[in-house]
Amino acid sequence: MQETFPHKSGSPQPESPTILVTRPGDQGSELAQLCQQKGWEAVQTPLLTIEPAYLNTEPLSENQRQKILQSQWLLFTSRQSAKIFVNLLQRNELELQPGHKIGAVGNETAGELRRGGCLVDLVPAEENGAQSGAGLAKKLLEKRVRSATFFCGETTRGDLEKELLSANVDLFKIVLYRALPIHTIPLPVQELCQNKSNIYLPLTSPKMAQVGAKLFAPWIANWKVITISPTTSKTVEELGLSIAAEAKRPSNEGLIEAIDEIYL
Repeated sequence: MQETFPHKSGSPQPESPTILVTRPGDQGSELAQLCQQKGWEAVQTPLLTIEPAYLNTEPLSENQRQKILQSQWLLFTSRQSAKIFVNLLQRNELELQPGHKIGAVGNETAGELRRGGCLVDLVPAEENGAQSGAGLAKKLLEKRVRSATFFCGETTRGDLEKELLSANVDLFKIVLYRALPIHTIPLPVQELCQNKSNIYLPLTSPKMAQVGAKLFAPWIANWKVITISPTTSKTVEELGLSIAAEAKRPSNEGLIEAIDEIYL
């Protein structure tokens, strides 16, 4: 007979969690590694694929080059846009000017820019547990921003764009990537979903929540859903799903802390 040991609350130790890592690319690999360091099973099953826009393979137009060079601020709201931007600079031999300032939403975004050799001038503090485009816009307007280039995905953070345009800021947008939903779950992951009971599902964007709710529909009601921010939580609730925990920090580390808290 297998012996069980008392848990912190005095109850038996719960079954070790299985984490479905739905983030694509490096962010997903990093989250999986953090889970494994905790002794948890991590199964990588990205719900989105990142497809760089044409700018990542073709030269910038002269108009785009001039807009970047003339902008007072360069703005980023995702790690993906930051990563592709650094690559874009290298491909097109475009040097940032001494007068350029860079603003970023989230420490992950800022970190990607810094690793690419960019100096980040502004990262807004968290408000109500999240870093938002509106928060960045507020700080920029306090600094009397006049012009900016916004590097983003095809689905943008409308709060940043809306706030700056309403203040008559000369805002130029360059789309760097698209996040495309997957349409089927690999068979091994389907079998795991059917056979495992203690599954945790971290969701890191509204779009990812929508895709996850659809693909995991037969099982998701019995899982523990973890969200990365209030924005993602709102979408999850609109989909009629329960939230087990919301990360206090919008990052992989914040997700781990949230899972740890409800698991323990």
